[in-house]
Amino acid sequence: CSLLFNGGENSIRYLYIAMCAFRPTAGLGCWTKLTRLLLSNVWIADDELEGLLSNCTAIQHLELKNCSEIVFLKIPLLECLTFLRVSLCINLQVIESDAPNLSTFCLFGGLVSILFGSDVKNIEVSCLKFGPPNIVRFARTELLSGAPDVERLVITSPNEVYSESLDEYRLAVCI
Repeated sequence: CSLLFNGGENSIRYLYIAMCAFRPTAGLGCWTKLTRLLLSNVWIADDELEGLLSNCTAIQHLELKNCSEIVFLKIPLLECLTFLRVSLCINLQVIESDAPNLSTFCLFGGLVSILFGSDVKNIEVSCLKFGPPNIVRFARTELLSGAPDVERLVITSPNEVYSESLDEYRLAVCI
């Protein structure tokens, strides 16, 4: 931990944190060189993550996997962020991004509300939850209304179309 708190944050370019509770504080400092952040099975609150991200001014690539404490993911104004992947964050309800250069967004898991302030060009959505077949409607009404400049949309769902002979049917749409 001393690497994270004693000036080491100025040299870290890639940070992968897994299987822990991570409670960044105001004293964590500014991570001016960090370009890639991956959090996997990390317990971090919404406001803690937003505070951490606001101190990562050079971040280009952000991945969150199984971060079950996150309900509202707020991505602050990060000029360099181009890639965002959110996977299996089971309590997540809303993703809001003010990153103006975000070009690729991947969502794996349940459907959430999306609010983008950027011109996202590539979106990939994999709905892993079994339930009502609504991912195409979700893509049309939620994703594309929040990201009107999408050039490529890939949708995967195990339950969008059901046929007894096609139990493993997958739907992919490119526009």
